[in-house]
Amino acid sequence: MLNRRTFLTMSAASGSLAVIRPIQVLGSRQRTSAEFYGVHQFIENNPDAVFIMRTSVDDLNNFDAIREAGLTFSRAVFVPKSEADGGVPITNKVAVKPNLTSRGQWHASLLGYKYGEIPYEMTLGIVTHPYFTEGVIAGIQELGVSGSQIYINEKNGLKEEGDYPAMAERAGLPAGNVGTSGSILLDTPEGSQWFEQIKYLYPFNADDTFYLNLAKFKTHEMGITLSAKNIQGTCNTGYVNHCNPWNDTVSMPGRYTMIEGAREMIYALWERHVSEGYWGWETPPAESDYDDYTGLGMETWAQRNIDNNITSKVNLHIVEGIIGRDGNFNVGPHPVELNGETRYIANDILSNIIIFGKKSYHVDIIGAWLSGNEPGNFGLFRIALERGVISDINPAHIPVYEITADSQIIARSLTDFQRFELRSDYLNSLGEGADPGETEWKLINDPYDYGSVTAVNKTDEKPQAIVLSQNHPNPFNPNTSIEYRLPRGGNVRLEIFNRSGQLVDMLVDGYRDQGSHMATWNTGNFASGTYFYRLRFGGFTETRKMTVLK
Repeated sequence: MLNRRTFLTMSAASGSLAVIRPIQVLGSRQRTSAEFYGVHQFIENNPDAVFIMRTSVDDLNNFDAIREAGLTFSRAVFVPKSEADGGVPITNKVAVKPNLTSRGQWHASLLGYKYGEIPYEMTLGIVTHPYFTEGVIAGIQELGVSGSQIYINEKNGLKEEGDYPAMAERAGLPAGNVGTSGSILLDTPEGSQWFEQIKYLYPFNADDTFYLNLAKFKTHEMGITLSAKNIQGTCNTGYVNHCNPWNDTVSMPGRYTMIEGAREMIYALWERHVSEGYWGWETPPAESDYDDYTGLGMETWAQRNIDNNITSKVNLHIVEGIIGRDGNFNVGPHPVELNGETRYIANDILSNIIIFGKKSYHVDIIGAWLSGNEPGNFGLFRIALERGVISDINPAHIPVYEITADSQIIARSLTDFQRFELRSDYLNSLGEGADPGETEWKLINDPYDYGSVTAVNKTDEKPQAIVLSQNHPNPFNPNTSIEYRLPRGGNVRLEIFNRSGQLVDMLVDGYRDQGSHMATWNTGNFASGTYFYRLRFGGFTETRKMTVLK
């Protein structure tokens, strides 16, 4: 039986899909008495923060390890909750949106293939890994959610992705829950710039649905797109085409309802943002259209993207970065000999991180920084700030926490994490028609002066005193969380004692940065009764009481 206070041991690399075994739901997490569950309360209480979990997958083809990483993540992040704490009934639907987008088969000719014939192993890094998704789903099932309540959908090609239907079958999801039909029409909120209404695939954004956005750590012609772009694929026919040509997109029956005067407003905003020095925004539009490599194209996409994000009701944005990928789907900056010619392909790396949080643009700003790019150079984030969707685009100002496999949450600096180099053809002046070898694959890492951008309603969140909170829940079985805040960095001890004063467990013993932290105690084989936890920091000591009730 796996102990939640121990990192999972990753299995050796698997040489064949045939040896992969379905995840078995562990009885230790099954809680038939728990009628509600949800995102860990610390994450809910810190909606501006971004959380990072490191993984330790040793090979791109070690599907056992990728699946276990998803399961470990799910166990740490999704927990039993009460209705009073905002818990979701286990009878509610769960809607999962992986990143799929048909795997970019439209680039086949650039690699010397026919459409649909690019080898499977060349395309896997495009999608949210199906074995990671399987692990996430298994962790939710351990909480009592039936596979019949879990849905997976993507407008741009779920049905043709054989690995996702196979994953759903292994996970016990009915075939009818994969790529299901049906739609939900929502009015966009005040402040939308393009859409009056958006139609979504069922059951995304339904009131009785727990909605998980499972994006991918990868680049794209829109830059490092991550979670905010991924949910574009939950929009139904017509609405999904955020990247449609600016001059070609109009209101029509069966397509969507556009705000009157939206095109003229978008054009005016593009001109203003050019004058304000948005990176690459001066790339001019064509006479009658735009393509993805123009500033007007990016302006149009960004405004539609923000409309979609402020309308969608996502419970958690997650970026699977166990495998990272640069390039634009299958094409990229890496020359190889393929099909008798030098071709330029995308590349997969083991980045071994999972990035997640409540706000898509905060998650993506940190993701952009970790990818080696400078977030301030992306117009999407500047427009989101301008529209008041987020309050800051400086990655150094966004609280970052590391969450470990045993659910400990530790305040971190960005410099504690490795940066990668994921290059894209974002706003490439040569255009999509250029020979791939000439395309300007690059990091968007030009220096950016964040001091020139004013944060909206930014407050100083630095703690001014040491705080040890009451554990929650209390009484509890088997897990409880203990939050504490430090006014400065230093060595911390968080100890557990029984009623006789004997030290029975040590949750923290080491250096912690300034800020809020959280530790989780799993009672394991400890008996019911009263226990005490004590925080020691410098000359400070405080003790509180808690109750294990089995």
